Amino acid sequence: MGAQNPQPLAHCGRRASSRLRVRLPAELIMLDGQGPAVIENISATGARISSKFVLRPGASCILRLAGLELFADVAWCAQGFIGLMFEEPLAQDRLIALRNLDPADLANDRAARQDWARGFVNGTVGRRC
Repeated sequence: MGAQNPQPLAHCGRRASSRLRVRLPAELIMLDGQGPAVIENISATGARISSKFVLRPGASCILRLAGLELFADVAWCAQGFIGLMFEEPLAQDRLIALRNLDPADLANDRAARQDWARGFVNGTVGRRC
């Protein structure tokens, strides 16, 4: 039935914890500078952010938002998005508090995603890492 040597979820394409869709402003702090970022989704173990910065997988950074400083490593970077893995899991109460800070109306977020997709198809959005 099952595999004799099951791999951990992290190694077979599944996330360790579910993500919350948000749109939160944040600051990305790296060794060579800092600047704005937007958190697209977040979980206890990581986040997907959009940023103008190009970071290499394995690079370390700090994600600062709402009075928190989250130490993270870059898992991936593609087309203006960065996947982060937090060094320490985010407590559930903090995660819920961040979700409650989200100013975006996620029901109306479709138009923003469509605009981004149009820009991507036209070649005016995103850079390869």
